[in-house]
Amino acid sequence: MRTVIAASAKFPQLGRAFYEAGPCFGANRLSGYMRRMNEEGVLSIGDIDRAAWQFLELCQAGTFKPLLFRMTDELPMSEIQAGVAAAIDVFMAAYGARAKAGAAVE
Repeated sequence: MRTVIAASAKFPQLGRAFYEAGPCFGANRLSGYMRRMNEEGVLSIGDIDRAAWQFLELCQAGTFKPLLFRMTDELPMSEIQAGVAAAIDVFMAAYGARAKAGAAVE
């Protein structure tokens, strides 16, 4: 990723290709899943594309930058799992249909 970012100033098409094949592709797939969950009433999301990106960023919270800046070379699986579980908790508190229904009742 660092190499692509550095090279993108001189070769912008490289950055675009990487973005479209990697992060954008993943976010689009996640959006499709979230759209189905929204239709089934599991989620209550107004802007599904934005929510997909938010979830992906939540999953990286506290783990990506230490790796990016070489503060650590590897994360234990337990730390990755804890980060994803926390991301799910936050995401569902914001977008879970049950969470919103409960908030409306109180």
